[in-house]
Amino acid sequence: MVDTMPEVKAESLEPSLDETRALIQVAQGLRPADVYIANGNVVNVYSGEVLPANIAVCGSRIAYVGAQDRMVGEGTQVIDASGYYLVPGYVDAHWHSDLVYLPQSFMARALPTGLTAGFSDSFYLSSIFDADDFLRVVDELSALPLKFFTAVRAETQAYPMLDETQLYDPEELARILDHPRVLGLTEVTLEKLRALAPRQGEALSRILSDVRALAGALQEVDRLNLQLAGRALACVRGYVEALQPTPRAYDRRGARAGATRTLSMVSAKG
Repeated sequence: MVDTMPEVKAESLEPSLDETRALIQVAQGLRPADVYIANGNVVNVYSGEVLPANIAVCGSRIAYVGAQDRMVGEGTQVIDASGYYLVPGYVDAHWHSDLVYLPQSFMARALPTGLTAGFSDSFYLSSIFDADDFLRVVDELSALPLKFFTAVRAETQAYPMLDETQLYDPEELARILDHPRVLGLTEVTLEKLRALAPRQGEALSRILSDVRALAGALQEVDRLNLQLAGRALACVRGYVEALQPTPRAYDRRGARAGATRTLSMVSAKG
């Protein structure tokens, strides 16, 4: 007998209005948190700082990070994180839920490392399943503890063993894309797009050409900025050396030997 996962409705990326109200109330201390992680060391991945702080959780979302504990109630689960570092959940930007391993075995190994979400390619899922079965797989994977996200293939890419011109019709694609865990289309090849929609394909080709040209221009700007920064640093160092010479730079009259020469050299560089 094959075990089946319970049917679930995937959580939306954005909190609902009721969830937002509850998060605000917990943060204000007007409502008890579901979980309160105390005495941890929070790693700020933006500033690089490690800050002592507590974390309050409401539902499946973080409501508060700070020193307050007024949101701890009788039913709040309190976890002492003394000596531990708390970091945002890691996100795997590209993995395959349909290749090499079972999703359950992958998540069992990934969760203890701090990975909490992943974006899965769906080439084989899109090639094998119709729209209904594709959505059923997404629902079942959404029941697992690691947040699962994917995108849908609109065409078969460049695999000669599959000769379909498209995997799903526009109505099926729209229905799949309406799922909160399906974030968009994935890996649409320019060659197939040109074949299926020549006008849109050529327009996209021109856009990509402009993007490449812009990227090249930005690289040149970065190179010039590095050169200018190097010259500016050389000027600053020259001025510092001129204003703070070593004792041997003074002659018997008390004048700085070579000072004029040094300043003129700096002026020339500027």
